[in-house]
Amino acid sequence: MKRKQRELSIFSVAAIDLFASGMGAFMLLALIAIPFFGNISTNPIESCPVEKVCPICPKIPQAPQCPASPKVVKQQGELNKIPPIDVVFVLDISGSMRSELSQLKGDLLGISMMLNKLSKSAAIGVVVFGDDGFSTPASSIPLIHSNEIEKLTSKFNNVNINMGIGAGKNSKEGEAVLAGLNMAHMINWRPGIKKRLVLLITDDLPHSSQTAFLATNVEQFYQDKNRELSVLFSGSNTDIIFYKELAKQGNGQVFELVSGVSFSAMLVLALLK
Repeated sequence: MKRKQRELSIFSVAAIDLFASGMGAFMLLALIAIPFFGNISTNPIESCPVEKVCPICPKIPQAPQCPASPKVVKQQGELNKIPPIDVVFVLDISGSMRSELSQLKGDLLGISMMLNKLSKSAAIGVVVFGDDGFSTPASSIPLIHSNEIEKLTSKFNNVNINMGIGAGKNSKEGEAVLAGLNMAHMINWRPGIKKRLVLLITDDLPHSSQTAFLATNVEQFYQDKNRELSVLFSGSNTDIIFYKELAKQGNGQVFELVSGVSFSAMLVLALLK
């Protein structure tokens, strides 16, 4: 009697499907769990012993590192001090200098306050000059410490515009610049004060017969580089050429007087040279 053939294919296919489904679920769970596993290797990763350098291209040098600049801590209200200084204003008081005389009278207090801030010790003097045709072509107010500026202003306020001082008349061309500067050079300079600044304020040339003597006088007095002659000028463009050369001999420079600019500002410009 012939045996009946059993159908096992259906069972076999179902088993394969079941195995495949389980494998798929395992793979899915493994993919989800991978990020939660860290590097558990105990062997350090060794760097490659071969330097990766191009054999053709030259090696690029490293840029030098600039050292960090030191921090400068500046106290509030602190200023860069200048050495102890003597300042002498040599002012032309001929008739055309009325506004300059009035301005300097009003600026002296401010100038003294500024010098007190800029220097540990400062003194101010004034020389006025007119014309050699007068009996006293020049006169001076000695140097006074800037802390006692009231003594200077009380004397300077008595100075008035004139063509000269004393008896006489304006009979010569130019002004008594030589007499004014000579008096400034012989003023009571304080001993031990190295910085000496003379500010000549005028709008005219010196007497024509005295220009050579003036140049020699300036050249001799200002051989010391700590002495300086600067000129504040309000005259013509042709006359200023003479004073530029004179100021150069005196280690200084020429500043043109401009309306609205104070003598305090001019003094600062001279000090910044």
